Amino acid sequence: MLWLLLLVLLIVLYQAGVFNQLMNSGHLPEKSALDVLNERYARGEISTDEYEQIKATLNKSL
Repeated sequence: MLWLLLLVLLIVLYQAGVFNQLMNSGHLPEKSALDVLNERYARGEISTDEYEQIKATLNKSL
């Protein structure tokens, strides 16, 4: 009976995505400010002028 309870618990955890979260935690690299800027520009959230201005500011701080 105990093994059946354990099996049900494992199935519930699997369906909830707990195992995927454990396997993927810590594997995603952090994005730099320049990466975020490039993504925003690619999505059209900022203009070319804004992009160049922010990029220049970021490069000064490095």
